Amino acid sequence: MLTQDEFREALSKSIFEAGSQTALAERLGMTQSQISDYLRGRFLIENMTIGNLYKLFPNATINLLGNSSIQEPHAKSLEEQLFEIYRSLTPDEQVRCLVMVAANFGVKIREETKK
Repeated sequence: MLTQDEFREALSKSIFEAGSQTALAERLGMTQSQISDYLRGRFLIENMTIGNLYKLFPNATINLLGNSSIQEPHAKSLEEQLFEIYRSLTPDEQVRCLVMVAANFGVKIREETKK
């Protein structure tokens, strides 16, 4: 897990590369005071929005599952894991799952079924 000190160090490097807090803020669509507050520890990393984290570190990778096994070549693919979870659901839960997917990705589903 990223510590506050590691975060400040990475942010300081980003500021240095941008030339100033103001330059970094302008590039990211943030305010200089936000950059300053994060740098000074006024806003803690654990309270940061994911949106701001990605603005500050667009190449960052977040592992939501908390383990590194997904990245190993012999590990199950994300698709396999999702199907495994889906298959473990009761029929009613499967229907609810599909309803949620359709509600959130209806346009994508319609596009794919037209192919």
